[in-house]
Amino acid sequence: MLIIALKRFKIFLFNPNYNYSTFELLCRINLLFYLYLTTFCLLNKIDALSMKKWYVLLFFKFFFTLSTFACQDLPSIFQEREYLLVGVVKNQQGVPLTDATIWIEELKKGLTTDMNGFFSFTLKSGKYTIKASFIGYTTTILEVNLNQNTTLIIRLEESLELLNTVEIVGGGADKNVKNAELGVTRLNAQAIKELPTLLGEADVIRTIQTLPGITSVGESATGFNVRGGNIDQNLLLLDHIPIFNPSHLIGFFSIFNPDLLRDITFYRGGIPAQYGGRASSVLDVRLRDPNMESNHLKGSVGLITSRFLVEAPLIKNKLSSAIGARWSYADYLFRSFLRPELKETEANFYDFTFKSIYKPSEKDQVNLTAFIGKDAFRIAGDSLSTLEINASSTRYLWKTQGASIRWSHFVNENAGFHLTTFFSDYQPSFDIPAPGSEAIFKSGISQKSIQGEGFLSQKAITIRTGFQLSKLDINPGSLLPASQFSSINPFFTQQESALESAIFTNTDWDLSPAIRLSAGIRFSHFALLGPGNQYIYANEKERDILNLIDTAYFSNNQIIKQYAGWEPRLGLRISLNQVFSIKAGFHRAMQYLHLITNSTAALPTDRWKLSDAYIKPQIASQLTLGLFANLNNNQWETSLEGYYKRIQNMPDYRSGTNLLLLEYPETAILQGLGRSYGLELWVRKQSFRWDANLSYSLSRSEILVHSPYPEDRAFSGKYYPSNYNRPHTLNLNVLYRINKRIRLSAIFTYLSGRPATFPDERISVNNIFIPLYTSRNGNTTPDYHRLDLGLIIDSDPRITKKWKGKWNFSLYNVYARKNPYSVFFKTINDRPVSTRNRSNAFQLSVIGSVIPSISYEFDY
Repeated sequence: MLIIALKRFKIFLFNPNYNYSTFELLCRINLLFYLYLTTFCLLNKIDALSMKKWYVLLFFKFFFTLSTFACQDLPSIFQEREYLLVGVVKNQQGVPLTDATIWIEELKKGLTTDMNGFFSFTLKSGKYTIKASFIGYTTTILEVNLNQNTTLIIRLEESLELLNTVEIVGGGADKNVKNAELGVTRLNAQAIKELPTLLGEADVIRTIQTLPGITSVGESATGFNVRGGNIDQNLLLLDHIPIFNPSHLIGFFSIFNPDLLRDITFYRGGIPAQYGGRASSVLDVRLRDPNMESNHLKGSVGLITSRFLVEAPLIKNKLSSAIGARWSYADYLFRSFLRPELKETEANFYDFTFKSIYKPSEKDQVNLTAFIGKDAFRIAGDSLSTLEINASSTRYLWKTQGASIRWSHFVNENAGFHLTTFFSDYQPSFDIPAPGSEAIFKSGISQKSIQGEGFLSQKAITIRTGFQLSKLDINPGSLLPASQFSSINPFFTQQESALESAIFTNTDWDLSPAIRLSAGIRFSHFALLGPGNQYIYANEKERDILNLIDTAYFSNNQIIKQYAGWEPRLGLRISLNQVFSIKAGFHRAMQYLHLITNSTAALPTDRWKLSDAYIKPQIASQLTLGLFANLNNNQWETSLEGYYKRIQNMPDYRSGTNLLLLEYPETAILQGLGRSYGLELWVRKQSFRWDANLSYSLSRSEILVHSPYPEDRAFSGKYYPSNYNRPHTLNLNVLYRINKRIRLSAIFTYLSGRPATFPDERISVNNIFIPLYTSRNGNTTPDYHRLDLGLIIDSDPRITKKWKGKWNFSLYNVYARKNPYSVFFKTINDRPVSTRNRSNAFQLSVIGSVIPSISYEFDY
C-alpha cells in the first residue's frame, strides 16, 4: 500500500503530460521548497548554514508565496467559470455550530463547518440540494439555484424526538480519513460535559487525559504529559492567550469555564506552522461568541463549586458581551470534618472570564477576551503527621491573568487576515508563618505579544502566512521578610528578559482526490536581553560555584545570547479507497522557555527559566505514520499511529540539588538527549444511542545524560526512563442515551506505574540510618486504575419553557482505589539496637475513596 501511495505522489509532482496553471505551478515550487528544507533539517545540515544563507532561503520562500497569492487575481478568462457558495450554521440562539455537516446531494460530497460555523464550496452554476445536520438538531434541507456568489445563513432547531437511528453522511463523518492531520483531536463543549465529573465540574484537562498518548502524574496534578514529555512542553492557549498554569487547587480543576467553551483543538503531532514555542503539543481552547440577538443566563450550582454566565447584546447583531464567573467554597467542608487537624485547611479559588464581540462592518470583526483567576491553598501543619510527613502551615497563592484583542478583516470569502495582541501573567507565591522567621516568596512570568496572519483559499488550496513577536519577563524568585521582627534577610534572584520572534507560512492542498498535503515552515529567533550577569567557569562542562572565575555584565537590552532555527512541518494523506487512508508527518519545534523543577508534579514553588549561554533551547523532531479507517458506514472510526520523537537538550538535574532561589541554576541543570516512541490505537463506535471511545498506548520515554559530576555516575552515559514514562495507558469512555432526557456515562482508566527511585541500601550516621540512592528511575510505583460513573437528567424538551435545567450526578473512583501519588521511604529509629531499626515505605494517595458529586445546571 505504501509503494502505491508513493507512486501516486510522484506522478502528481512530476507529470510531464499535465498542463499546469501558473497558480498550480508556483504551488508545486513551494512544495519542493518545503521538501528541500525538511530534508536538510532531517540530516542536521541546516544548522551548518550561516545566518546569511538562512535569510536568503527565507526571502525566496516568501517570494514564491507572494507570487502564489498574486496568481489568484488572474483575469477570469484564464480560469473556469465557477461560483462560491458560502454560509454559516447557527442554532436558534445565534451560536455558531462547529462540525455541523453540510451535504450536497447532487455531488454526493460534503464537509463540516469550522470553529465559526462557517463553510465554503466552489461550484459550477446549477441547482443543488443542501442538507445541514448536527447531532441533537433537526436536519434542514435547502434548494439553491447557483448563478452567482451566494451566502447562506442556516439556523437549526433542537430535535424534540428521540430517533432510533441516525444517518451519518458527508465530509464530517469521515473527516479523520480525508484530512492530512496526524495526532489531532477536536472536541466541543457538549462532549466534555457528557463525561463523569470530579466534584461536579466538567473539565477540559481531565478530558484530554483520556486521549491516546496522554498521561498525568495522578490526581491533583497540574497539567498533563504528552508522549513522555514534561508539562512545560505543552502550549496552552485560551483565545490566543498563553496559559502558564492551567489548574485550580493544584490540579483538581482547570481554569477553563465549561459554559464559555466553543471548541478545543489538541495537537500532539502534525502541529501547524502558526504554532511554536513548545516541543510536544498544542491545546487551543476557543471561547464561543456571545449571543448577538437576545439575553442569555446560564449557570451551575454544586457541592464544591458554582458558576454563572450572563450574555447580553448591547447593539443587536453588532455588539455583544458575555461574562462568566466561578468560585469554590470547599473550606466549609474542612471545618465540618471531625478530625481537628483538618479544620484549618484552606482550599478555594475564583475566576472571571469576559468576552466581547464587535462587528463594525460585514467584513470586519473585533474580539476582546479577558481572564483572571486566583487560588489559595494551605494544609494545616499537623494534618499529615500520622503519615510521618514533615508538613507546615505554608499558604500557597497563585494568580493567572491575561487579555487578548483580535481584529479580523475579510477581503472576500476566500481571503483575509487576523491581527492579535495579547498579554499573559502568572504570579505564584507562598508565605511561611514560622514565628521569628516569617517570610514571603514571590515569583512570576509574563508574556506580551503581537501576531498577524493572512490567509487565502482558492479551490483546493489554502495558504496561511504570518508573524509573531513576543516579549518575555521572568522573576525567578525573591524571599522577603513578612514582618519587622522576622530574622529573614531579603534575597533576590536575577531577573530575565527576552525577545522571541517568528515568521511562518503553511499550505493545505488537495493535490488530487486521493492526496492531501499540509506543508509549513517556521523560522524562529530568540534573544536573551540584559541587564544581567553571565557567570564564567573554569570548566564550562563541569559548572560549579567552586569553579567560578569571572562575571560578564550586560547592560539594559543588550543581547546576552541568541538562537535561531528552522522548524519545518509536513503532513501527507494518501487515500487508498473510500474507507482507508495512510498518513505520514514530520515536525520540528524549538522551545526557548523551560520549567525548572525536580519534583514529580508542578508546584507554585517551581521556576521558569529562559535559554541562555549554558541552558540551550530544546529541539524536538517527531516522525509519525498512521493508518486510518472508517468502517460499517462510518459507525466505526479507527486509527493506529506510530511515532518516534527525539528531543535535543532535554533538561534533567544533578542529584541532591535544591532549585528554590538557586542563584546559579546552570550549576544544577543537566541537558541530554530524550527519545520516545510508541503505538497509539483509537477506536470509536457511534450511533444516536451509543458513543464509545477506546484508546490504548504502548510507549517508552527515555533520556540520555552525560554528567561530569561524580554523584551522577550511576545514571550518566546510559539511557534511563524519564519521569513520565508509562508503557501502557488504556482509557474506555462509554455514553449511553436512554432517551432524550437521560444519559449514562462511564470512564475506566488504566496507567502503568510511573518511574521512581527507591533506595538500594542504607548507611548509618551517628547510629541513624539514612537511605542510600545509587540509581535514577530504576523502579516503578504501583499501577494506576480508576472507574468513574455519571448520570445526566435533562429537562423535558417537549415542554417549551425559557428556563431549562439539568441534573448531573457522578461517582469518582467508584471502587475506592488508593492510587499512589508518590512512594517514599523513612527509617523509624525506635529500637534500642540501631541495627534493628526499620526502613518503611510510605505511599501517598491524594484520593483514596469514592467521591460522589451532584450539581444542577440551568439555562434561561
